[in-house]
Amino acid sequence: MKIYEALAEVKTLKARLVQLSKFRESSLVHDTDSEPDFKYEELSEQIDKTLDRETELKVAIQAANLANPVRIGDAEMPLAKAILELSNVRTRLAYVSGMLNVEKRSDLFGWRHRSKDDIQQKWQKSPAELLQLQALYENRRNLLDAAIQEANHRVSIEV
Repeated sequence: MKIYEALAEVKTLKARLVQLSKFRESSLVHDTDSEPDFKYEELSEQIDKTLDRETELKVAIQAANLANPVRIGDAEMPLAKAILELSNVRTRLAYVSGMLNVEKRSDLFGWRHRSKDDIQQKWQKSPAELLQLQALYENRRNLLDAAIQEANHRVSIEV
């Protein structure tokens, strides 16, 4: 099984867990003169088996992520590190993109004591510099994402 297949199965298992738990909850209490739609013990057993399978897949994915390197530009790193770095780059990109949308700043609580006309303001980083930084992060994100996707389709796991 490839990593991407295991990830897809984990997603399916999570959806199944939500469904099973809702069925179990909805049939916990039932009319005394009828049988419940679902048996609590049977659903609990299915939930336990699903959780065990999900855990088994996640551990196998983690092991593969730690054991398999990917090449990002000129550097090589474990797949696990590339995944974490991708998350960090996405966060940095969101912060920089947010700064590009800033026109008027107020203090922490939204109060503005002076208008823009009262005192000259100056950018610590110009919009052009922020755009360059944004492009740099986008490029890094794309490199990491491509390498991770390639590895997810190349690397096999044992479950």
